[in-house]
Amino acid sequence: MMMRRRTLSRNCLDVRDRVQVKVVRKRLKLTDAQLADIIRKTGNSISAISKEAGARQCLSLPKRIETPPAAVIEAAEPDAALSMQAEAV
Repeated sequence: MMMRRRTLSRNCLDVRDRVQVKVVRKRLKLTDAQLADIIRKTGNSISAISKEAGARQCLSLPKRIETPPAAVIEAAEPDAALSMQAEAV
């Protein structure tokens, strides 16, 4: 029995194809629910899905905590600074 081959599009995600969905989900490091939400929002274009996933990951990254300058740390802990200087001598 001859089966008709599907024409594959390189830039569209076929949500009925489990393997393709799994590959895209693993590559973008998304859960099933996140991928479904992105597809509902942007459609099945792989480039649009990857852009939206990248934007979401940038928003979810923790903000960098800036450490105070060394002078502020020494002023806050004068006993620790003196003991460090005594050990150095």
